Amino acid sequence: LTLSGENLHKECRVLVGNKEAREVRVSGERKLNCTLPELPPGNRHSLSVMNPNGLVGDLEGGVPYGRMLEQVRPREALPTGGDVVTVVGAGFEDTTVFSFGGKASEVLKLEDSRHARVRVPAGEVGPAEVTARAGEDEYLGQPLFGYSPHPYLFFTADEIPRLREKFNKPMFRHYRRRVLEEAGKFLKEDVGDNFNASVGATTGLAMAYALTGEDKYKDKLVEWVRRGRLATRCDDFHMMSAAGMSVAYDILYPELLPEDRAAMQDYLDRMLTGYLKAAAGSWFLGAGPNFSNTVPVGNSGGMLAGLALMHSTPRAKEAVDIAAKKARRYPDECISPDGGCREGVQYWDYGLSFHLILAHALQNATGDGRGLLDHPHLENNVNFIRTQLGGHGGLFTFCDTREPFLDGFAICADLGSRCDQPLMLWVADRAAAGGEKTRARDTWAPFAFLWRSEQPAPEEFPGVPTLAWLKDMHWGAMRSDSSFDPQLVVGVKGSQGPLTHHKQNDLGSFVLHANGEAYLVDPGYYEGKATDHTLPLIDGKGPGVTGSSITDAWEEGPWRHMTLDSTDGYGEASERVRRLIVMHGADSVVILDDIIPARDKPGQITAQYQTAWKPAVSKEDASVALIAGQKGKLELRCFGHPLALSATDRGFRKPGWRWEKISESGPGDWQTLSGTYQADPDRPLLTVLRPVPAGKPLPPSPQCRFAKASVEVEFAGGHTIPFEQIKEGWQFVEP
Repeated sequence: LTLSGENLHKECRVLVGNKEAREVRVSGERKLNCTLPELPPGNRHSLSVMNPNGLVGDLEGGVPYGRMLEQVRPREALPTGGDVVTVVGAGFEDTTVFSFGGKASEVLKLEDSRHARVRVPAGEVGPAEVTARAGEDEYLGQPLFGYSPHPYLFFTADEIPRLREKFNKPMFRHYRRRVLEEAGKFLKEDVGDNFNASVGATTGLAMAYALTGEDKYKDKLVEWVRRGRLATRCDDFHMMSAAGMSVAYDILYPELLPEDRAAMQDYLDRMLTGYLKAAAGSWFLGAGPNFSNTVPVGNSGGMLAGLALMHSTPRAKEAVDIAAKKARRYPDECISPDGGCREGVQYWDYGLSFHLILAHALQNATGDGRGLLDHPHLENNVNFIRTQLGGHGGLFTFCDTREPFLDGFAICADLGSRCDQPLMLWVADRAAAGGEKTRARDTWAPFAFLWRSEQPAPEEFPGVPTLAWLKDMHWGAMRSDSSFDPQLVVGVKGSQGPLTHHKQNDLGSFVLHANGEAYLVDPGYYEGKATDHTLPLIDGKGPGVTGSSITDAWEEGPWRHMTLDSTDGYGEASERVRRLIVMHGADSVVILDDIIPARDKPGQITAQYQTAWKPAVSKEDASVALIAGQKGKLELRCFGHPLALSATDRGFRKPGWRWEKISESGPGDWQTLSGTYQADPDRPLLTVLRPVPAGKPLPPSPQCRFAKASVEVEFAGGHTIPFEQIKEGWQFVEP
């Protein structure tokens, strides 16, 4: 054996597999020759050179002994045969014959005694044994190799012509535009030293190539691969990057050069190693009590990487099994039985979209979705839209939700198609079309297109219930009519059942939209304290994160009514905290706060309202404020206690995660309007809310009359909203 190195001493020793080499001869300080000791063939043995002064150098990879096979690069080939791979091992010579699945291959080039480029014969899908012979001598070793019919995660090669035809149909023009706009952004990205390809980039470019056949998308992605610009972290949150690269590897595989296939396999191998190492103890991946959006987000990488390598890599099955088991927790617990998402709109869109991606891939690749696609909670998910659709063209921002847009792009395309839900189909197409009131994640556009059936959505908005609530989560909505943009909408949030880390102290909170814009809001992400919501503080204390129930809901004609009981959420601070919300048509909402503070407590109550626009408190009556938007205004008038309302300008704690001012729906300025009063169980605070469109005057002020165990609010339009006090507390007297 001849070795090259530096600082080689003439009296150095050479150890191979812990045995001393013989006849060591050093030429200068950079080369030595030695005779190897006898060791078992078919393995690599470590080699170390030791100088007398203790300096030691190790030969990376050691020394291969005998005729052996170590690996095939890339280790997958198409079943049709003809792919070129490099067999790596030792002892190769001109007479060596390499076989795959019992069939001899064509040797294209014997590069040296350790590398041979061969053309693979056709074979059956799945793992295949690789063997080699030189005359009567067999080579030792069992390198991994498999025949893999890429693509198969989301469609097959035979389905691509049909998908391209669908992609160019007029009904999918908005989906096409979204897919190509997203991919077009990444075509312009400079691949600098700090660049890492994201899941959106790898997925977007690969899907655009599949759907158009245009090489520019493939070429950009391959450029990233060749320059090593792939996401390198394989822990928790970053596992989603493996999902995107798995999609790209699967789609591009038939078009890739052998070295590009091998590079992508190396990447997926690293991600599999990281996933299997982290899966058992990672909270993000679902260890312990976590069942949040992080479970499908993180496990999507392990699932898709495992599926992409399932025909060549034994440990890929382990990753798929782990990911499938963990992913089940998300629809089991984060999606309520009646279809709501316990984390709010933003993480519904994020988590459930990733769940559907991994579930579809599992179904397509193996023929068994393991119940992840047809979960009964998902079949009811349309109820989440029914209860979270606002009156400003978007969705409510309860819990950790970033912005008030129409979301759920891919979710609605998939569940609307598979569960025959016209409302979800309509929302998916609306999200695809985009606009000022719509902010769908472009990352989901290719999946929304793939999953959207060719069943037309209704031409007009199919309508939603005027009173809807999720009985498991206790979230609800009341609308003046069933249209997409009713004149008046009130969203209500209770809180029951298991919660994730995306919870807030917002029990009993409500929002109000009218005239096509928001007036009373929930500020959403990073604004989770009790002082950030429309709920009362009792002696400065707000509620916890759970313990609020919608105990009553009723409607008839123009009347809507909900009662929220948040007593449990306040713990020892109160004996009773109930909120009665009554809506009459599109002209008024009355809120009655039925509060009994804890005994021997001061009982000072702070009423608070989160406004979307800067409120103007009346100079004549400080219990009255006017909130003027762009399309109208909202009068807020308090009865029962002499409140001195005041407004506080609020600053978002994380400006990038906030409501954005939209010309059509606002809001323009988040303010907290508040006032304090002394609790009196016999004289509750009533808040009367009256929206008025722009250009129209406010009608005459309503009158509030208190009597023993009763109170009523009379409006100039002729209707009266009455309440009575019984043993259990105040209640709305249904007309």
